[in-house]
Amino acid sequence: MAYCAYCKEDEVLTREHIIPSFIYKYLNENGGHAGWNERAGKIIGGEGKIKDTCAKCNNEILGELDAHGQNMLQNSGVYTLNFLNESMILHYDYDLLLRWFLKITFNSARATRSTPSIFEKNIPYILGKQKTNKDVFILSAIHKPAQMNAEEMDKYKDELPFDKNGNSNPFFFRIVAIPNFDNDFTVKGLVIGSIMFLIVMFNQGIEQGFKKSKIRKLLKLYPGMKIIERKSKVTIIKQFNLTYLDTQKDQASRLQRLGVM
Repeated sequence: MAYCAYCKEDEVLTREHIIPSFIYKYLNENGGHAGWNERAGKIIGGEGKIKDTCAKCNNEILGELDAHGQNMLQNSGVYTLNFLNESMILHYDYDLLLRWFLKITFNSARATRSTPSIFEKNIPYILGKQKTNKDVFILSAIHKPAQMNAEEMDKYKDELPFDKNGNSNPFFFRIVAIPNFDNDFTVKGLVIGSIMFLIVMFNQGIEQGFKKSKIRKLLKLYPGMKIIERKSKVTIIKQFNLTYLDTQKDQASRLQRLGVM
């Protein structure tokens, strides 16, 4: 029996991109892409996929979410190899955006076998069978450019973009490890271009007021981040005091422990 990870039906399974294919296309056209493959235990090129999704879920429902994500990135000016602006106007449909984020992080969790069970209760929402989801919040901010010195500019001149002063904020697409420090929720990090998103997934049975209190405490750990509001379709995202190097420290330390950095 071969059951789809989303609809749970016994169907012929297809390969679903972990990172949307249009992102791979953009990265390949602008210097290529390499990613860490948990199962292979090494850094690989190519496009990461997982074969556990039926054709209907993959091509129709999840494809619609990818299309929204692509339009959002194009319309918001995220496609910039070296983003140095201090703010960005993000246009979005909240539910499509959240469903897209949950789909990407769920794909990654299944591929890496990293807490995929937390997503199970969100599958009806990802598939559009549930209209709203008040158990998940989105936080966001723009990375501050990293400052490279003369030696670093010379060393990375063929690998990273930077301006004449060494300011570097390159386009990345990363699913980032976030330390789990609260038993009431799980946080997944998603870096798209210069933007850092945190997807905060609460356990069931927690009152809404208590969730908001927890979110306020979380925001204190990431000064400058803001909540993406459910009832809005546009928001201004601003820089916080962290670079892309800062927000990927945990990921980098983990890869160092595994002997790949």
